[in-house]
Amino acid sequence: MPALLVFDEVEFHAKSALRSAIYTLTRLHELQLVQAALVFIARNMDWLKLLDPAERSSLGNFIVRYPPYSKEQLLGILVYRAQEAFKSGAVGHDVLSWLAEYTHAYMQGDVRRALDTLLLAALLAEQEGAPKVEVRHIVAALKQTEIFVAPADVERLTVYEKLTLYAALRASKVNPYARLSEVLEELLSLAEQLGLEPPSQEEFEDIVQRLVDMGALLAEGPARIAPAPTLNAEVVVSILKDSVRKVHVR
Repeated sequence: MPALLVFDEVEFHAKSALRSAIYTLTRLHELQLVQAALVFIARNMDWLKLLDPAERSSLGNFIVRYPPYSKEQLLGILVYRAQEAFKSGAVGHDVLSWLAEYTHAYMQGDVRRALDTLLLAALLAEQEGAPKVEVRHIVAALKQTEIFVAPADVERLTVYEKLTLYAALRASKVNPYARLSEVLEELLSLAEQLGLEPPSQEEFEDIVQRLVDMGALLAEGPARIAPAPTLNAEVVVSILKDSVRKVHVR
Protein backbone atom coordinates (compact mmCIF):
# COMPACT_ATOMS: atom_id res chain seq x y z
CA MET A 1 0.00 0.00 0.00
CA PRO A 2 1.66 3.30 -1.09
CA ALA A 3 1.65 6.30 1.25
CA LEU A 4 3.07 9.82 1.29
CA LEU A 5 3.82 11.30 4.71
CA VAL A 6 4.67 15.01 5.02
CA PHE A 7 6.09 16.51 8.22
CA ASP A 8 6.16 20.31 8.43
CA GLU A 9 8.46 22.27 10.78
CA VAL A 10 10.35 19.08 11.55
CA GLU A 11 13.09 21.04 13.36
CA PHE A 12 10.77 21.33 16.37
CA HIS A 13 10.29 17.56 16.49
CA ALA A 14 14.03 17.00 16.19
CA LYS A 15 14.52 19.03 19.39
CA SER A 16 11.93 17.03 21.33
CA ALA A 17 11.42 13.47 22.48
CA LEU A 18 9.99 12.71 19.04
CA ARG A 19 13.49 12.79 17.55
CA SER A 20 13.81 9.02 17.84
CA ALA A 21 10.62 8.67 15.83
CA ILE A 22 12.34 10.24 12.81
CA TYR A 23 14.67 7.26 12.48
CA THR A 24 11.77 4.83 12.85
CA LEU A 25 9.81 6.61 10.15
CA THR A 26 12.70 6.41 7.71
CA ARG A 27 12.71 2.63 8.11
CA LEU A 28 9.05 2.22 7.13
CA HIS A 29 10.07 1.09 3.66
CA GLU A 30 11.42 -2.09 5.24
CA LEU A 31 7.88 -3.15 6.07
CA GLN A 32 6.33 -5.23 3.33
CA LEU A 33 2.84 -3.92 4.05
CA VAL A 34 3.55 -0.29 3.19
CA GLN A 35 5.49 1.69 0.58
CA ALA A 36 6.03 5.03 2.28
CA ALA A 37 7.61 8.16 0.87
CA LEU A 38 8.60 10.79 3.43
CA VAL A 39 8.88 14.56 3.01
CA PHE A 40 10.40 16.63 5.83
CA ILE A 41 9.95 20.42 5.73
CA ALA A 42 12.15 22.75 7.79
CA ARG A 43 13.06 26.44 7.86
CA ASN A 44 16.78 25.63 7.69
CA MET A 45 19.19 22.70 7.71
CA ASP A 46 20.37 23.12 11.30
CA TRP A 47 17.99 20.44 12.58
CA LEU A 48 20.08 17.77 10.86
CA LYS A 49 22.88 18.48 13.33
CA LEU A 50 20.60 17.24 16.13
CA LEU A 51 20.40 13.76 14.60
CA ASP A 52 22.97 11.04 15.06
CA PRO A 53 24.81 9.64 11.98
CA ALA A 54 22.46 6.66 11.62
CA GLU A 55 19.42 8.92 11.55
CA ARG A 56 21.00 11.32 9.05
CA SER A 57 22.08 8.55 6.70
CA SER A 58 18.61 7.01 6.70
CA LEU A 59 17.08 10.28 5.51
CA GLY A 60 18.81 10.27 2.15
CA ASN A 61 20.37 13.24 0.40
CA PHE A 62 17.61 14.53 -1.86
CA ILE A 63 17.16 18.12 -0.66
CA VAL A 64 15.08 20.82 -2.32
CA ARG A 65 15.95 24.32 -1.15
CA TYR A 66 13.52 27.21 -1.48
CA PRO A 67 15.02 30.70 -1.09
CA PRO A 68 13.11 33.37 0.89
CA TYR A 69 10.42 35.23 -1.02
CA SER A 70 11.60 38.25 -2.96
CA LYS A 71 9.88 41.62 -2.54
CA GLU A 72 8.09 41.08 -5.83
CA GLN A 73 6.84 37.64 -4.78
CA LEU A 74 5.70 38.95 -1.41
CA LEU A 75 3.81 41.77 -3.08
CA GLY A 76 2.20 39.33 -5.50
CA ILE A 77 0.99 37.13 -2.65
CA LEU A 78 -0.32 40.09 -0.67
CA VAL A 79 -2.13 41.50 -3.70
CA TYR A 80 -3.74 38.13 -4.45
CA ARG A 81 -4.85 37.55 -0.85
CA ALA A 82 -6.12 41.13 -0.54
CA GLN A 83 -8.22 40.69 -3.69
CA GLU A 84 -9.72 37.56 -2.16
CA ALA A 85 -10.39 39.03 1.28
CA PHE A 86 -11.08 42.76 0.83
CA LYS A 87 -13.66 44.79 -0.99
CA SER A 88 -12.37 46.65 -4.02
CA GLY A 89 -10.45 49.75 -2.96
CA ALA A 90 -10.34 48.78 0.73
CA VAL A 91 -6.56 48.44 0.66
CA GLY A 92 -4.35 50.28 -1.81
CA HIS A 93 -1.41 48.96 -3.79
CA ASP A 94 0.85 51.46 -2.01
CA VAL A 95 -0.07 49.95 1.38
CA LEU A 96 0.61 46.41 0.17
CA SER A 97 3.88 47.55 -1.39
CA TRP A 98 4.91 49.13 1.94
CA LEU A 99 4.13 45.91 3.80
CA ALA A 100 5.97 43.80 1.23
CA GLU A 101 9.05 46.02 1.56
CA TYR A 102 8.91 45.81 5.34
CA THR A 103 8.38 42.05 5.36
CA HIS A 104 11.33 41.49 3.06
CA ALA A 105 13.61 43.78 5.05
CA TYR A 106 12.65 43.05 8.65
CA MET A 107 10.56 39.87 8.77
CA GLN A 108 12.94 37.62 6.84
CA GLY A 109 10.31 37.33 4.11
CA ASP A 110 7.83 35.58 6.43
CA VAL A 111 4.63 35.91 4.43
CA ARG A 112 2.49 34.44 7.21
CA ARG A 113 3.53 37.26 9.54
CA ALA A 114 2.78 39.73 6.78
CA LEU A 115 -0.73 38.30 6.29
CA ASP A 116 -1.35 38.32 10.05
CA THR A 117 -0.24 41.95 10.15
CA LEU A 118 -2.55 42.83 7.27
CA LEU A 119 -5.48 41.13 8.99
CA LEU A 120 -4.87 42.98 12.25
CA ALA A 121 -4.48 46.26 10.37
CA ALA A 122 -7.83 45.66 8.67
CA LEU A 123 -9.50 45.00 12.03
CA LEU A 124 -8.02 48.20 13.44
CA ALA A 125 -9.23 50.18 10.42
CA GLU A 126 -12.70 48.64 10.76
CA GLN A 127 -12.87 49.47 14.49
CA GLU A 128 -11.89 53.05 13.68
CA GLY A 129 -14.54 53.30 10.98
CA ALA A 130 -11.93 54.13 8.35
CA PRO A 131 -13.02 53.62 4.72
CA LYS A 132 -9.79 51.78 3.84
CA VAL A 133 -6.62 50.33 5.31
CA GLU A 134 -3.75 52.80 5.40
CA VAL A 135 -0.05 52.52 6.21
CA ARG A 136 -0.72 53.93 9.68
CA HIS A 137 -2.96 50.93 10.37
CA ILE A 138 -0.15 48.60 9.32
CA VAL A 139 2.24 50.41 11.68
CA ALA A 140 -0.34 50.23 14.49
CA ALA A 141 -0.70 46.49 13.88
CA LEU A 142 3.07 46.03 14.04
CA LYS A 143 3.14 47.85 17.36
CA GLN A 144 0.48 45.56 18.82
CA THR A 145 2.27 42.38 17.85
CA GLU A 146 5.16 43.34 20.17
CA ILE A 147 7.65 41.31 18.13
CA PHE A 148 10.17 44.13 17.86
CA VAL A 149 12.69 45.34 20.40
CA ALA A 150 11.27 48.39 22.15
CA PRO A 151 13.39 51.52 21.65
CA ALA A 152 15.26 53.07 24.54
CA ASP A 153 13.68 55.91 26.40
CA VAL A 154 13.67 58.81 23.94
CA GLU A 155 14.01 61.36 26.71
CA ARG A 156 17.49 60.04 27.57
CA LEU A 157 18.85 60.60 24.07
CA THR A 158 21.05 63.57 23.21
CA VAL A 159 19.63 66.39 21.11
CA TYR A 160 21.43 65.12 18.01
CA GLU A 161 20.20 61.57 18.58
CA LYS A 162 16.64 62.85 18.87
CA LEU A 163 17.11 64.95 15.73
CA THR A 164 18.47 61.93 13.85
CA LEU A 165 15.51 59.83 15.00
CA TYR A 166 13.10 62.51 13.84
CA ALA A 167 14.98 62.83 10.55
CA ALA A 168 14.61 59.06 10.03
CA LEU A 169 10.87 59.32 10.70
CA ARG A 170 10.54 62.12 8.13
CA ALA A 171 12.70 60.36 5.54
CA SER A 172 10.72 57.09 5.78
CA LYS A 173 7.23 58.49 5.27
CA VAL A 174 6.84 56.97 1.80
CA ASN A 175 8.79 53.72 2.21
CA PRO A 176 9.27 51.56 5.32
CA TYR A 177 12.97 52.40 5.21
CA ALA A 178 15.18 55.36 4.32
CA ARG A 179 18.65 55.63 2.86
CA LEU A 180 21.29 57.02 5.17
CA SER A 181 21.93 59.84 2.70
CA GLU A 182 18.26 60.85 2.93
CA VAL A 183 18.34 60.80 6.74
CA LEU A 184 21.54 62.86 6.79
CA GLU A 185 19.99 65.38 4.41
CA GLU A 186 16.97 65.73 6.70
CA LEU A 187 19.23 66.01 9.75
CA LEU A 188 21.37 68.78 8.23
CA SER A 189 18.24 70.67 7.25
CA LEU A 190 16.85 70.40 10.81
CA ALA A 191 20.15 71.48 12.36
CA GLU A 192 20.27 74.52 10.09
CA GLN A 193 16.68 75.48 10.94
CA LEU A 194 17.44 75.24 14.65
CA GLY A 195 20.76 77.05 14.43
CA LEU A 196 22.73 74.03 15.62
CA GLU A 197 26.20 72.96 14.51
CA PRO A 198 25.77 70.27 11.83
CA PRO A 199 27.34 66.90 12.74
CA SER A 200 30.14 65.49 10.64
CA GLN A 201 29.68 62.35 8.55
CA GLU A 202 31.55 60.31 11.16
CA GLU A 203 29.46 61.74 14.01
CA PHE A 204 26.28 61.01 12.08
CA GLU A 205 27.28 57.38 11.49
CA ASP A 206 28.12 56.96 15.19
CA ILE A 207 24.71 58.36 16.16
CA VAL A 208 22.92 56.01 13.77
CA GLN A 209 24.84 53.03 15.14
CA ARG A 210 23.91 53.94 18.73
CA LEU A 211 20.24 54.25 17.78
CA VAL A 212 20.39 50.86 16.03
CA ASP A 213 22.09 49.28 19.06
CA MET A 214 19.36 50.52 21.39
CA GLY A 215 16.54 49.36 19.11
CA ALA A 216 15.21 52.77 18.08
CA LEU A 217 16.26 52.18 14.46
CA LEU A 218 16.32 48.97 12.44
CA ALA A 219 19.16 48.45 9.99
CA GLU A 220 18.97 46.74 6.60
CA GLY A 221 22.52 46.54 5.35
CA PRO A 222 24.98 49.42 5.63
CA ALA A 223 22.98 52.03 3.73
CA ARG A 224 19.31 51.73 4.80
CA ILE A 225 17.52 52.13 8.12
CA ALA A 226 13.97 52.32 9.41
CA PRO A 227 12.37 53.62 12.60
CA ALA A 228 11.28 50.76 14.87
CA PRO A 229 7.50 50.31 14.59
CA THR A 230 7.23 50.64 18.37
CA LEU A 231 8.23 54.29 18.08
CA ASN A 232 5.55 56.87 18.63
CA ALA A 233 6.25 59.73 16.22
CA GLU A 234 4.17 62.19 18.24
CA VAL A 235 6.14 61.40 21.40
CA VAL A 236 9.45 61.84 19.54
CA VAL A 237 8.34 65.24 18.19
CA SER A 238 7.08 66.40 21.59
CA ILE A 239 10.28 65.41 23.39
CA LEU A 240 12.42 66.89 20.62
CA LYS A 241 10.63 70.24 20.83
CA ASP A 242 11.16 70.30 24.58
CA SER A 243 14.88 69.51 24.17
CA VAL A 244 15.35 72.20 21.53
CA ARG A 245 13.59 74.71 23.76
CA LYS A 246 16.00 73.93 26.60
CA VAL A 247 18.99 74.31 24.27
CA HIS A 248 17.86 77.79 23.18
CA VAL A 249 17.16 78.84 26.77
CA ARG A 250 20.76 78.05 27.69
